[in-house]
Amino acid sequence: MIRTTGNTLLAGTFSGLYTFNYKDDKWLTVLLPVKEKIIADIIQKQDTIFALTLSFLLKTTDLSNFSVSQFHHR
Repeated sequence: MIRTTGNTLLAGTFSGLYTFNYKDDKWLTVLLPVKEKIIADIIQKQDTIFALTLSFLLKTTDLSNFSVSQFHHR
């Protein structure tokens, strides 16, 4: 779980990536561009959020548009 510099609270779980809606006091699902939903780690570097799944690195600045890099397993 991280709090971004924009005060967004993000949580990565076995069932996906979530952002906390302070107004409604509830967690909302972030729609990911991959089928794999397990989030292994989340970090922020400047204005970019990086979410790591078991096979993909997802990169976003707005939690809507993602750049996807796939890991090659040997």
